[in-house]
Amino acid sequence: HDEPVRLSSVARRPFVDFPAGWAVREEVDRAFHAAKATRGRRFEVNDLLTAADLIEHGLAVSVLPRSLAARFPRLHTRPIAAHVPRWRVTLIHRKGDLPPQVRAFLGLIH
Repeated sequence: HDEPVRLSSVARRPFVDFPAGWAVREEVDRAFHAAKATRGRRFEVNDLLTAADLIEHGLAVSVLPRSLAARFPRLHTRPIAAHVPRWRVTLIHRKGDLPPQVRAFLGLIH
């Protein structure tokens, strides 16, 4: 099944979460709040491999950015129907003079 899943239906299943303060956790919390859904039983882990193992063994589900989920082709992914989490990515670099390669890269993404 590749049909979109509603967060309210996912909330009833055991869920793999990441620690409070992690960007993934904050965005997933926001999405569930917007969907007016409260997650029930949770596993809290601090690494993707443990999350993937719990999911692979049928113990839980999770919400991850597509780029992270792609690291685990043995797991099935489904799109989220509404209140889709949005991850904002920020480039950081040192202050001051930058090497030419970094300036060139920044020029490409600006």
